Amino acid sequence: MKRKFIASLLVLCLAFSIGLAHAQIGEKGCEPTTFLNVPPDTFECMKTKLQDYGIYVPPGDSGELSGKGVVATFLWDGESILTIKITKKPSIVSCETAAKEITKFVEECQVS
Repeated sequence: MKRKFIASLLVLCLAFSIGLAHAQIGEKGCEPTTFLNVPPDTFECMKTKLQDYGIYVPPGDSGELSGKGVVATFLWDGESILTIKITKKPSIVSCETAAKEITKFVEECQVS
C-alpha cells in the first residue's frame, strides 16, 4: 500500500513538474515545520532516504532540497532540531500535504 501511494505521488508530481502547475508560494512560502529529537543518525538517514527517492539534498546542515516538483529549505542545528520550509510546490498540492510527505521521511528514520 505504501509503495502504491508513493508511486501515485511520484506520477502526480512528475505530471506537474513540467511547469504547467507550479506555483511560487510567495515570499513567505509555507509555514516552516520543525522537528525535535532529530539526532545526527536520524538526520543522515532522512537525507539518504530523500536522495534515494530522487530529491536533491546538498551536503551539510542547511540548504535547499529540490525534486519531484517541490523545493524546500532545511536547517538542522547539528544536535536535535530540524526545520524545513517548503518554498515551491505544485499548485494542486497543499502546504500541509507536502509537509506530511517530508514528515514521513523523518519519522521513518526516527523509528529505524
